[in-house]
Order: sequence, then structure tokens, then C-alpha cells
Amino acid sequence: MINLESVTAGYGGNPVLRGLTLRFEKGGITGILGPNGCGKSTLLKVVSGLLKPTSGQVCLGGKPLLSYSPKELAKEVAVLPQSREIPAIPVEALVSHGRFPYLGFPRKLAPTDHSAVESAMERAGVLEHRHKLLSALSGGERQKVYLAMVLAQDTPIVLMDEPTTYLDINHQFELLRLVRELADSGKTVLVVMHDLAQALETCDRILLLDHGEAIAYGPAGEVADSRAIDRVFGVVSQRVEDLKGRGHYLFSEQA
Repeated sequence: MINLESVTAGYGGNPVLRGLTLRFEKGGITGILGPNGCGKSTLLKVVSGLLKPTSGQVCLGGKPLLSYSPKELAKEVAVLPQSREIPAIPVEALVSHGRFPYLGFPRKLAPTDHSAVESAMERAGVLEHRHKLLSALSGGERQKVYLAMVLAQDTPIVLMDEPTTYLDINHQFELLRLVRELADSGKTVLVVMHDLAQALETCDRILLLDHGEAIAYGPAGEVADSRAIDRVFGVVSQRVEDLKGRGHYLFSEQA
């Protein structure tokens, strides 16, 4: 569904991604891991069309990304960035922005759009805040509002840059449950994560980047077993099972 062909991209003439060739199949969660500055967020910007490659090409469903109009692309890809503005508007108004790609002129929501916004706020756990200003909410609550906007946009591809930022542990589990629901419904989810254990336990596949290159890419268990994560981060990983037989990962410093 998403193809990168020899993609190089960066800022101010300095490459961050270097000749990256990847294929992301439809469905499932791909966790993007790597040290700071390795190109994780840059990759999401390239796939979302926010950053044009200096060379190479990105295709969605066999169609070059650059051939999509902004409105067409917004029906295909939804983005939950790491840092966002905090507009002085009510929660419901912001979530409604997720429906804008589907509206004609004037931008008036139809009953189906209102229903999608209502459902998204309920799923994200922000329905009770619908009339509050976004600026009046905590960082974690705002994060859930932006997630609701992504849910309302209802695209086949969802990109998330460290979505558990600002969330306490219970809300992290809640958000990751929603991410799993998105993937199980057939959506393709690419998510940048900094918690290695959480990524291995949540994601179907792992893409490990370092210095703008793909060091490992495949099923989460296989990437963990390869010890590529250990080498890139300079850690020692260990897989343990809980009483229900579920696998969990522990990381420690190398001796």
C-alpha cells in the first residue's frame, strides 16, 4: 500500500533519510524505532506529503504521492503529529476538522459527519469535554482530542508520532487499545514510539532506523530476536512471560 523507492529527504540540503526503500503492506501496526535524529519523524512527514523527497518517490496504492491533491490526500492519510498548536476553539469544533476533506462548499457538516464526530469523541474518551476550549484541557486530554480528530477523519492510513506523549500509564494503555482497534479494522498504522518494550508488545511489525537507513524491518518478534535493537541502542533485551503466557520485554544497560 505504501512504497518508498530510494527516498532521500532532509532539511536545508542535509539528508536525514538516505536512499530508503520500503514497502508497508495494508493493515497492522508498524512501530518505527531508532535513536534521536535517525529520521523517524522525517519518514512520517515524507509519507504524509508534508516533506518532499530530494530524490526517490513515495507511492500510495501504486499512485505517486505527489499526484494527489491536498483534499485527496487528506482522505487517504491522517496524521497525529508530536507537537501541535492549541487553537482557542471548543473540543467538538476541533474534532469536526477531521471531516473537512469530505465536505463541499460551504463547509457544512451533514448528519453523517456529526455522527462520525460524536463517535470519535466517545471512542477517544473526550465526549464530556465537547464544549470546553482546547486550551482549558491538560496535555493528556488535548492529546486524546487530537486522536479523536484522527478517528473522525477515518482514513485508510494513520500516522502517529509518539502518541503516548503526555499520557499517564492507564491512558497510554487506552490509547494503544484504540490503535489496535484501528489496525484490526483494516487500517494501516505507522507509529513512532520511544518505549522499546511497549513497541515490541504492541506492534505487528518493527522498522528500526539508524542514521536515516533501515537497519531491520519485519515482524516484531523476529526483529527483537535479531538483537538489532540491542546493537543500535546499546542495551541488552530479555523476553519474559507473565502468568497468562504473554510476552514482555525488559531492557538493561550493556555491561
